[in-house]
Amino acid sequence: HSRMLIRQAELVSNHRKHLDVVRKMYQLRFPEEDVSHLTMQQLRGREGSRVRTVYRKASQETGVPWSGRLYRPEDFASGDPVNQALSAAHACLYGLAHAVIVALGCAPGLGFVHVGHECSFVYDIADLYKAEVTIPIAFEVAAQAPEDLPAVVRRRVRDAMVEHHILERMVHDIRWLLLTEEEQLFPAYAGVIPARPAGAWPCIAFPRTRGGDPVSQVIQTSESGLFPAHAGVIPGNSLPQR
Repeated sequence: HSRMLIRQAELVSNHRKHLDVVRKMYQLRFPEEDVSHLTMQQLRGREGSRVRTVYRKASQETGVPWSGRLYRPEDFASGDPVNQALSAAHACLYGLAHAVIVALGCAPGLGFVHVGHECSFVYDIADLYKAEVTIPIAFEVAAQAPEDLPAVVRRRVRDAMVEHHILERMVHDIRWLLLTEEEQLFPAYAGVIPARPAGAWPCIAFPRTRGGDPVSQVIQTSESGLFPAHAGVIPGNSLPQR
């Protein structure tokens, strides 16, 4: 785990490598766009434009009025229903992202797009899935106007994260963002999983075309299974495609 933290710190502190990670994050969210030559400022501008489009689309599809992300963290009740729903939904996603980041041995505060906050990397990783999970759910629930809106949002997000395999994908995407191709193929060398003891289960790792995109499955030869798969470090036999 310490090697993942060292690699994260190395990438954060080197300007060129830092920008490479930001480009990879953007590629995960908007794979149809070529961002290989964009600067940090250009990436931020492009991201802001795309996110505003996601909010407008959700508003149009649900009929929920949208005037922007307006809320006070210290006063949840002050927000309108859709902003309350977004806050509740994002909090669930942040909690899962924080758990995965810490489990992999990374630092929650060493972010790439977000900087200067103790949870900067948590926000970076959570942002990869908001357009797919939390934003649509928040608008759908706000349109339904249930009596206990936060509770309904949390249950919907919980179910969606299971359905879309968000935990597993977070692990795959973090490894893709921080590790080299060789380290992804042989995670024991990167300190991601323990080196295999003599005589223990053999397995074949898989390459990735993008974070969470397996080209082939892990082949297990032990009936007891490969324990990192249960933690989401590497996939089991039923890994979903993105």
